[in-house]
Amino acid sequence: MNEKFIKIRRAGKSGIVLVLICLILISGILAGCMGGGPVYRGWSGVAVDGDNLYIASLNSKLIGLDANNRNRLFNDIDDEFKITSSGSFLSCSNAATPMYLYGTPCVGNSMIYVATYSHGKVFAYDTEKAIQQWSYPEKGTLASIVGGVYYYDGQRYWGTNDGKVYALNSVTTDQPTPAAAWSTPFATGSKIWATPTASGDTLFIGSFDKNMYAINISNGTEKWHFQTGGAIISTPVIKDGIVYFGSFDRYFYAVNAQTGQLLWKSREPAKKWFWANPVLIGNTIYAPNIDGKIYIFDISNGTTTTIDLSSAAISSSPVLVGSQLIVAAEDGKVWSIDTTKNATKLLIDYQKKVYAPLSVRQNIVYAITIDNNIHALNTDSGLDLWGPVTLGN
Repeated sequence: MNEKFIKIRRAGKSGIVLVLICLILISGILAGCMGGGPVYRGWSGVAVDGDNLYIASLNSKLIGLDANNRNRLFNDIDDEFKITSSGSFLSCSNAATPMYLYGTPCVGNSMIYVATYSHGKVFAYDTEKAIQQWSYPEKGTLASIVGGVYYYDGQRYWGTNDGKVYALNSVTTDQPTPAAAWSTPFATGSKIWATPTASGDTLFIGSFDKNMYAINISNGTEKWHFQTGGAIISTPVIKDGIVYFGSFDRYFYAVNAQTGQLLWKSREPAKKWFWANPVLIGNTIYAPNIDGKIYIFDISNGTTTTIDLSSAAISSSPVLVGSQLIVAAEDGKVWSIDTTKNATKLLIDYQKKVYAPLSVRQNIVYAITIDNNIHALNTDSGLDLWGPVTLGN
């Protein structure tokens, strides 16, 4: 993810962000044509499945690593993620351009699901040998996919850049390629960058049209929508029938999951946008913000305290290790917050930008830096165990 994109994202409206990301993709393609070296794209994180790590790298490859010894689980997969072109305004002659991978891979039912941005498709690979099992749609493409695929109760869900939400049924012996679970995709009013989540029979997803949607999982119809003053791109957290989420309008919300009724709204706006996913710990929500602060909300009434963590933005979603919240700022510094007393500690400084969400396995936190390296941080010792591992050019 380009630094120019980040600066504009902090400063301007969501429409400017959408224009600029297109310009960045164009400039990256032109740089490749002119021999300018590798241009990394995306902000995908790491999917953890037992001792296996699955990564959609910043150079558009699906990579599997053994978490114990760093060995590759299979040959890196990239052929499926390229578009062969005979030459156009956006490509080199007879070149294969990558289908950039922004969403973190998803693992479910012994399958790895990867969604592509430049040429909207979802690919499925078995976790044992990483052999492609199917792609959706089988023919043609969808609009660009920025968020990740969400696996829930045997089905897969995701949103696209044309504002639609898709649902796929489970694969069967008679149906090796999954069929759509709904008669038509669910339509919102604008682009979707969020990864959905679900509770019970309801799917929740935010849109650039400023609404949080509750969708009936059984048939894809709307239960309700709740309008805010800005785009919603983070995944909400849900507890005891209440949906909690932040918006680009700089406010944080608690909404009844059944009715869509507002229960509370943060009293004062944050300085900037809620981009990263919030984390629920007991009866407290920790919500990172682009302003470098962590906003802490009491879920009962929205009472707010803040931790002024960093002078850099926080767009990477944090993870919880025991009672420690691990947060990466965009400047590459990784912090620990002791949630029992909200004390902060700097664990490590990678001195490279971090935009991708963090992932955790036991007490090891995985971070991907903008130079396309993966780091394994022991949160007890503060040591970077791997030193790091390159994900390729």
